[in-house]
Amino acid sequence: MRFHEIEMHNVRGIDSLAVRDIADRGVVVISGENESGKTTIADALEAALTVKWKSRAAEALSLYSHNTQDKPRIKVRMELDGYEFTLDKTFGTTKDAGTTITVHTPHPGTLKDEAAEKWLEQRRDSADTENLWQVFVAEQGQAQKTLSLGGFTQITNALQTATGQRAETAAESGIFDAVKQIFHEFYTKAGKPKKALTDVETALSEARRVRDEAAEKVREFDALNEEANNNEENQKAQRELLPTAVAEVARWAEAAEELQKFRVAVDAARQKSESAQQRYDSAVKTQQDREALIGELDKASALVQSVQQAASELEKSYLSEKNNIDKAQAKRDAAVKEYRAARKAEDTAAVEVQLAELRDTKQKLSARVEKIESLREKLAEHRAAIAKNPVEDSALEEVQKAAGILRTAMAVLQAASPVAKVTAKAAAELTVDGEKVTVSPEGEAVTRYITSPVAFAVGDIDIEVSPGTGAEKSQREVHRAEEKLRDLLENLGVDSPEEAQQSNTRRRQAELEAERLEVALEEASENRDFLSVQEDLDSVTSGVDIAAERYQELSGEPAPEEISIESAKAKLEDLAKTRRQAEEKREQADGVLSVLARRPAQEKYMEAVSNLESARSVEKVRADALSGAREKASDAEVYATVENRKKELENELASFAEAQAELSKRDAEDVADSLEGARGRVERTEARLAALEKRRNEIRVHLDYFDSANEKLAAAEGAVERAQRQWASVSRRALAAKTLYETLVKARKESRAAIAAPLLKKLDEYGGNVFGPDTTFEMSESLEISSRSNAQGSFAVSDLSGGAQEQLDILLRLAVAGVMEGGQGAPVIIDDALGYSDENRLRRMNNAIARAGRDMQVIVLTCDENRFDRVKDARLLKIVDLAIR
Repeated sequence: MRFHEIEMHNVRGIDSLAVRDIADRGVVVISGENESGKTTIADALEAALTVKWKSRAAEALSLYSHNTQDKPRIKVRMELDGYEFTLDKTFGTTKDAGTTITVHTPHPGTLKDEAAEKWLEQRRDSADTENLWQVFVAEQGQAQKTLSLGGFTQITNALQTATGQRAETAAESGIFDAVKQIFHEFYTKAGKPKKALTDVETALSEARRVRDEAAEKVREFDALNEEANNNEENQKAQRELLPTAVAEVARWAEAAEELQKFRVAVDAARQKSESAQQRYDSAVKTQQDREALIGELDKASALVQSVQQAASELEKSYLSEKNNIDKAQAKRDAAVKEYRAARKAEDTAAVEVQLAELRDTKQKLSARVEKIESLREKLAEHRAAIAKNPVEDSALEEVQKAAGILRTAMAVLQAASPVAKVTAKAAAELTVDGEKVTVSPEGEAVTRYITSPVAFAVGDIDIEVSPGTGAEKSQREVHRAEEKLRDLLENLGVDSPEEAQQSNTRRRQAELEAERLEVALEEASENRDFLSVQEDLDSVTSGVDIAAERYQELSGEPAPEEISIESAKAKLEDLAKTRRQAEEKREQADGVLSVLARRPAQEKYMEAVSNLESARSVEKVRADALSGAREKASDAEVYATVENRKKELENELASFAEAQAELSKRDAEDVADSLEGARGRVERTEARLAALEKRRNEIRVHLDYFDSANEKLAAAEGAVERAQRQWASVSRRALAAKTLYETLVKARKESRAAIAAPLLKKLDEYGGNVFGPDTTFEMSESLEISSRSNAQGSFAVSDLSGGAQEQLDILLRLAVAGVMEGGQGAPVIIDDALGYSDENRLRRMNNAIARAGRDMQVIVLTCDENRFDRVKDARLLKIVDLAIR
């Protein structure tokens, strides 16, 4: 999987944003402040690839804009499962939402909506993209949590496919689970026997124990009788030995007191001789260190003389060779200068051709954009007119129907109601329901139907006429008709049926004109959206400016206002020929210089000079070390100290030998040993007498309790035989389950090990140096990193710091992505990570990310661009600069 371009509009806090020209491999760092939309980029990509456009799931609803009512739109140009295509998805449930996929290679074509979603799902399933998306994205909140792949069966299967292994089928997993279930009837997860197995073993052991106890009782009964006879004879013999042993103790105690003063003298002489030995050893060590320093200085001085002579012999050859190289270099510099001038002239002509073509394209696009904008403005005016006139045909029909019902009800009411008629013999003015009315003999009479109270005022006279009760039903019908008509008119925002008729006429005229303009707009834009056409114009305009700037940069003068494309192309062909001729001269000069540069004289001379400097440095270090030692003590003082300490040691050793001789004459060791032996003899004799007496009493008690021992032994042997048969039956079944389960576990471990091998290889390749030299990682059967080892020792992942766990999490994601697609890699998105890494570890992680970038795309989203400014060849972008304006 590869991303080439990412574009999004109206997504959360992002109005419009684009990341273009994303390389197949490498690191892109996008920096921005918190809540500026970095995490939105990762979430939008995941939603575009895995959520349908009309979904109402949280993943889709969370994308809606914070700033506008427009629908979120995501457009991605990418490669997946061997296809290069553009995915354009607008989320929503209305007709202006949908999914469009434009396939570029290998088979161009266009798919819409459901067909497009189904095609994308097939690509995801084939490439295992959806199953591994949670691996490829290091989201915020997952920092300091080491990735555990083993918990996801679909991820394990995807990795098996990616590493060339066959994933387990559902049937194979079912067999394994069944065997595992039988195994766990008899054994725990750790392989220890469970109650079903231990119960029969315990029953057998208990039967054997009871049998053995019964047999022992029988043997004890026989032995006790014999022991009781021997006990009396032994007690008699020990009583006879005791007086002689006590007398011997007293004799040797007296001899030991006399020897104590000689032991004190020997200890004092020993301590003095040991102290003298330490002083002598220290003096000898100092003398040996001085001799070693002198020898090292002599060797270093001899090496300096030897290396200096070799450097002098090589200097002459080096100077001769350098003269020849300088001449060749001068010729090459002249050829390079001529080539650069020709190349600059060719580049200027190429830019001139490009500028002429871009200006022509810009002129055509500008005319199209002006026409589209004019049509869009007119269309907007008619749509505004449609919005201002909400009365549709169906609504007008309801209003007209309600007005007809009201007229009918009013006619019925008036027909059933009395009539008040006012005439005058002379012109007069009166007030009817607050309205001034003039009556005269020549004019018409003022007539009012009494369907509701009517007030007449003539001068100072007020007359009020109220309807009777005979037309109540008709009045209710009129009231209901008036209520319905009023509600309809209020909902439509008009005051009368006539005004509703006018609004409907204006709406229909605006709709017809809008349809005509939409057709004209589609023809003018060639069925492309205006934003796309405007983008083309902006891109061409930007290209014209860039080409003009480039022309002035190359030629030193502004670009011509008028350029003939044919003349510019002919000029470019002539200058290209000149440039090729200059390039041939430069390559010839490079060949001559390359031959001369391969001669070894300079290399050998510089090596000899480097060796001389190194030898002199070693000589100085040795001389400084010897000088410092002599400042503390001269050579003569060192040798004199050794002699003095040797004489002191000899004197102390002689005194110690004399004291030992005096003690040896009195055989002190034999006296002490004899005293201890005599005391021990008394104690052992007394102990034997006490034990014999105690044992005699115990034998008497035990003999009283032995009864029917042989009958109990026979019953116990029968119980052992029954328990043996039960144990054999259960243990055979348990052993068979254990053997089958262990065989299946071994096969699964081998399969998982095949997955772990390429992961560990990639992990070492990218991050082996992050934690220091000789770092290794161990991976469990469930594809977790279980431990990390280096010069400081081996540590379980759970014992590492939060920052180290976060670093391992990112490295493992890079390793998983690195083995995908046959080692061609998959994109990894790292969102605001490494906030807990120190400077040294952050530098090493930068290097690891750069190494991973050689195999895959790595997109880093960060609020602190300084964290990732050491990533070699990284493309650094600011999110504010990605906004489309």
